[in-house]
This record gives sequence, C-alpha cells and structure tokens, in this order.
Amino acid sequence: MLDPKKLLDDLLGSQVPGTGSTVRDKAGQAVQMAKDNPLAAGALAAVLLGTGTGRQVTGAAIKLGGLAAIGGLAYKAYQNYKAGNEPA
Repeated sequence: MLDPKKLLDDLLGSQVPGTGSTVRDKAGQAVQMAKDNPLAAGALAAVLLGTGTGRQVTGAAIKLGGLAAIGGLAYKAYQNYKAGNEPA
C-alpha cells in the first residue's frame, strides 16, 4: 500500500547537497525569513505574480519543483527496489 506521508517525510528529510541540513530545515528557514521580513516577502510576491515575466518564472519554477519531487519519489522507489524492500 502506498503511504504518502512516509514518502513526503522521506523527501523532506533528505539532505540538501552542499549543506548539512535537510529540505525540511531549509523550508523552515525560508518561512522564518518571510515572517521576519514581511515587507520583503510581499514585494517579492508582487514582483513574481504582478508581472508577466514574473508569472512565467513562477510557473516554470513550480513545474520544475513538481518534476523534481516526482523524480525524488521515483529514485526512492528505485532504491527500495534495489534493496529488495517491499512497498509500504
């Protein structure tokens, strides 16, 4: 049976290359930075969503992020397959 929570936890718990932290840690840092600097976060959102170029960049980033997440899940499934682990 597919366990989406476990897959998401595995993905968020993976190490960010070149750093000693996980994806979850980096996401928490981004959220904290947005809380500490609401004006800057609002300005960035306005630029990304308020202009045609910004919307194109944002759309491309969302697509790329989605592909990366799918690739990460596929890689994790492949690792489990090679290790002989049954799907959860």
